[in-house]
Amino acid sequence: MTNPSSPHLDTVWQLIGLTNWVIDFLERLMKECILFGEQPVGVEGDKGDVDDSDDDLFGSGARG
Repeated sequence: MTNPSSPHLDTVWQLIGLTNWVIDFLERLMKECILFGEQPVGVEGDKGDVDDSDDDLFGSGARG
């Protein structure tokens, strides 16, 4: 005789495994965000003489 709750138990364990993965992923993502936010923005002059006017990726700047 089989236990009728057995298929539900397997589903619950799969859900627990998936939830564990999601929580682990979010924990790592938040750590990376915190570490990224703590990095210094930059020091003036560290880019050299690079012209930033050509950094418009989508070409939405002023056209004349």
